Amino acid sequence: MLLDLHQLSDAALGGFLDLVSDQVANRDDCLCSLLFAAPNEPQAFAEHLARRSVLDVPNASTPKQFRYFDPGTMLQLPRLLGAAGMAWLLGPSDSVVVPWAGNWTELSASENAPSAFRLKGTHLEALSRLGVVNRVAMGLSRPDNALDWERTCAAIDLHVQRAMTQHHLRQQADLVAFAGHAMVHHPAFDQHPRIRNLLETLSSATPDEELDYRELSSHLSTDDWQQIRKDLLPPPPSAQT
Repeated sequence: MLLDLHQLSDAALGGFLDLVSDQVANRDDCLCSLLFAAPNEPQAFAEHLARRSVLDVPNASTPKQFRYFDPGTMLQLPRLLGAAGMAWLLGPSDSVVVPWAGNWTELSASENAPSAFRLKGTHLEALSRLGVVNRVAMGLSRPDNALDWERTCAAIDLHVQRAMTQHHLRQQADLVAFAGHAMVHHPAFDQHPRIRNLLETLSSATPDEELDYRELSSHLSTDDWQQIRKDLLPPPPSAQT
């Protein structure tokens, strides 16, 4: 729901802002997911945002929803879309303020951004990974702030891309498990012989075997992961030649 704050009385607006400020500071669920700088024509802006929430993806039977209104997603969009993409998304609004990780973060549309923008295949691929990235990030330690969240998400995205390109993982559960292991255990955990053997088993499996990465890796115990981390650590200086 899009609420025009200009339509509220001074008392109602003050109460609303006090409430959401407390919610953000306390990291509680917030009534407000985004605050946009108000354009002159709120109805036209509402229609613009509605259009941006629908993506026509090639080879997809139906349009996909673009959940830019999720705060954790919005914070990643400057990295994924660039200045021109942010100007395309915000349209007549100059900026958006995002409540996340205990503070407010302002994202602005660059005045020098190119006026023409079209979502390319690389943009759509990046947006399609957001669900996996967000799910992994939400399972990690609470971010210190919005910048910490965005940096963590950027690191997760690289692991997801590696899972897809190098190991040909496609199922969401597999991608979540792989990226989670990279973030929790070791960023290069897939170079360990134990994991390499697991991935080779998966790549050589037939469809009838119905094997997946999440299931195979679930058989690794806490001790197994501890040994993997230990093996991947560099040797102490005294042991190096």
